[in-house]
Amino acid sequence: MRLTRYDGVATLLFAAILAPYLGYVARGTMPFVQDPEGMAATALILGALAGYIGGWIAPHRIETLAVGAAALALSILTLVSESFLDLPVRNGLMAGFMGTLVLLWAGALLRHERAGFPGPAGLAPPAPA
Repeated sequence: MRLTRYDGVATLLFAAILAPYLGYVARGTMPFVQDPEGMAATALILGALAGYIGGWIAPHRIETLAVGAAALALSILTLVSESFLDLPVRNGLMAGFMGTLVLLWAGALLRHERAGFPGPAGLAPPAPA
């Protein structure tokens, strides 16, 4: 494997999202996460940071753009839906958002491992010769 420290930092940030989410699902609440909106805000901030550092969105790959757009839409909908959606629906939106984050994280690791991605986030891997 030729993953870099950027992938490692992004994975740690992803774990910082996943751990409270799993606790929230299991217990219904976690410190600093009392509802789907709190979990969505936490995941959106840490996920955006992890995605930037880890290069999760590859501008030249339409599938990463589509999954990233879906993640953003699901997180924003979860954040603003308290007044018009009930709790099970908001939890479902949050589950979908977490699923998109898993896809982005795993896809980036696989893409970087295959390409031997050497640079910081935001830089495209070298073009094949």
